[in-house]
Amino acid sequence: MMRDQGEVKRALNDRARRYGWGLVLTAVGVVACVAGFVVGDGRTGDAATAAGVLAGIGFAVMVVGLILAAWHHPSRSQQIGERSQTKRDRLQAERSRMLWTFPVVGLALLYVAYEASGDIQAEGPSLMACLRLGMPVLYAWLVVLMVLGWDKYSITNRRFLDDELTQVFRAQALKAAFVVLMACTTLALGLMVWRAEAGIMAMIVSLTVSAATAGFRFAWLDREANQADSASDDE
Repeated sequence: MMRDQGEVKRALNDRARRYGWGLVLTAVGVVACVAGFVVGDGRTGDAATAAGVLAGIGFAVMVVGLILAAWHHPSRSQQIGERSQTKRDRLQAERSRMLWTFPVVGLALLYVAYEASGDIQAEGPSLMACLRLGMPVLYAWLVVLMVLGWDKYSITNRRFLDDELTQVFRAQALKAAFVVLMACTTLALGLMVWRAEAGIMAMIVSLTVSAATAGFRFAWLDREANQADSASDDE
């Protein structure tokens, strides 16, 4: 059943608004990233740490903005209204967007964690350095919770998001993530034997990459299923 013109117009306006926010976030991220590098150039101590945090956060915001703008680009607006979209479809599409975005942000924040690891080794642990070190791990946990359906978004909309197909996707995503986790941890163990000081960063990379694998795998499977449904509807 086709949506009426009013609903299509609201959907188009929503896409345009999100596209605009994506451009704004991209611009803010670029400014923050450049400012962090410029301010931190030649500085040491807390000033360099603060500049590194600013550059890292700016880079992450820029990545989120680029993804948001690309996803809601006006060229994709013609797809709206071509076929009906139930509430289940909209919620699942939103979940897929988050499962593409959060892993990318977590991977981008590895740079911030890398700088924090160097600061801790050189100057000892501090609250700011520990927070920077844990940022990609935080996003890794968010991705895992979303894949498992334990986040607030999934719990609130469980009757729309927790169907049999989702359980299959979840199993496949976690299987892929477990294999990557084992492989990364094995490599990290070998690296720690060779260079013990690299152990912290190696473990953070292992956790972040494994969680990103789960998120990307789940989102990819959902995308493939939607394309198969679209092809079936066209026939």
